[in-house]
Amino acid sequence: DHYYGTTQMADADTSGTIDVQLKALDNVATLGVVSYVNDVGWAGNVAPAMYATEVAPNAFDIWTASAPTCAPIGTPTTTWTKLTVAPVAGPIEFTTTANGAVNANRMTTGAATSALGVCDPAGKVTHYRGSVRFEDGNRVLNRVLIEDYLRGVVPKEISASWADAGGGRGINAVMAQAVAARSYAMQPGRWTNGICDTQSCQVYFEAATRS
Repeated sequence: DHYYGTTQMADADTSGTIDVQLKALDNVATLGVVSYVNDVGWAGNVAPAMYATEVAPNAFDIWTASAPTCAPIGTPTTTWTKLTVAPVAGPIEFTTTANGAVNANRMTTGAATSALGVCDPAGKVTHYRGSVRFEDGNRVLNRVLIEDYLRGVVPKEISASWADAGGGRGINAVMAQAVAARSYAMQPGRWTNGICDTQSCQVYFEAATRS
C-alpha cells in the first residue's frame, strides 16, 4: 500500500517530465551550472556558464561567464558579468540545447557530458539530463523526461549486469525494476516538491560527473 497503493495495470503516458529534488543541494544560496558545448540557457540568454543567487525571498541575480567554470567557488578563471539589472522572480530554470538532440530535454546516447553540468559546493561538476530549476527556499530540482529519469534509477536500484544472467533471461528482472520504478515515481499526488534522489524515495544518479 505504501509503494503501490491503488495501482492498476495499464499503459502510462511517459511523454511528460518529472521533478527530482537534488537533496545534496538543499539550502544552497548559489547555484552554478556549466556547459561544455557552451550553451547554458536561461530566458533566451546563452553562455558557457551561469550562476544564480537568491538575494531575497524568490528574487534572484543571474551571472554569466565566457568559459565553463564554477563560480563563485574558489577564484574564477574568467570575468563574470551580471546578467540581471534587478533581481528577477523565480524559479530560475537552466537548460541546454544539447539535451534536446532527440526531443525536448533529452540527450543522444553517449552524450552524457554534453548534458547540463551542476557545480556542487566542493567544485565537482555533476551532469544531469533535462533542465535544472533553482526555487525559492534554496531548493534545486532536475526536471527530466520520465524515461530518462529511469536511466538514473534502474542501474542504481539493481545491477544492470543482471540483464545478462541466465542466458539473457535476466533482462526480465531489469524490465520489472523499470516498471516498478516508473510506477512509484508517477504515483499521482505523492510528490509535492518533486521525488527526491536518495533512497528515501528512489536512488537517482546523474548522467556523468567531473572532479
